[in-house]
Parts: sequence; structure tokens; C-alpha cells
Amino acid sequence: MCKASGLHMAELRNKKDSSLFLIYDQNELDKAIRNEQSLCILNEFGYKTDGSVDEFIEHLSYRLSDSNFPHEVGIFLGYPLGDVKAYIENKGKNCACCRYWKAYEDVEKAQKTWARIDKAQSDAIDILQNFPPIHIAANLLKAV
Repeated sequence: MCKASGLHMAELRNKKDSSLFLIYDQNELDKAIRNEQSLCILNEFGYKTDGSVDEFIEHLSYRLSDSNFPHEVGIFLGYPLGDVKAYIENKGKNCACCRYWKAYEDVEKAQKTWARIDKAQSDAIDILQNFPPIHIAANLLKAV
């Protein structure tokens, strides 16, 4: 499905010998990690700021295997940078509200994003329940 949609997938292993899979758009992830604020945060956790997307993902996988859960993962998942930074600074406490991530700054924007995520999930389930051929499902899901 990733090949049909142009998305990429990386397996991230944790120290409990299980895996998480990161499915991503290479260009979008590159944009998310290469802005000045992201690079500043990622540098604090040992990422080489001139590395490739694959090297960033490899280091994320290493961090996942070395700690409970690396706080900077929010950058890779597209969370607002202010919320990622505040989560790190507050050690996950004192958020304004919580759903898919802990929101510290723009609660209204976070809630609108969460509503869009809910809609996309619902649309994806509707598409997949019809068991379309994989290449058609991939293109339909990409549009969601």
C-alpha cells in the first residue's frame, strides 16, 4: 500500500522487543524536521542536523530502543512544535488539554486538528471496509 501511495514505512524497535511502524510522506517529514525550531530540539537529543531523513528515523529508532519513549517523536508525527517543546519542558505535565497529543498552546487549533483526524479515521475505515484493490485503496486513503 505504501508503494502504491508513494508513502514510506520505517520499523522502529523499542527496548521491549516490539515494533512501531512510522508511515510517512518523505517530503512532509523532511519539512517537519528541517525547520530551525525542530532542528534545535532534535539536536538536543543527539540528531545530526545535516543528516538525511533516513538518518533521522534511524536515530529515532535508536532513541526508542534506549528510552521509554522519546519526547521528540511529536516532531515526526507532525504535532505543533510549541506543544512538543512545552511537553519536553514540562515533562508531560500541566497541559491545557489532551487527546492525540498534549496541547499547551493553541487549544482551539488542536481541537480542530483532532476533529479532522477523527474524520480522516472514519473515512479510512469506510474505504477499507469495502475491500478495494490495494492500489485503489492507497489512492483513496492518500486523499483522506
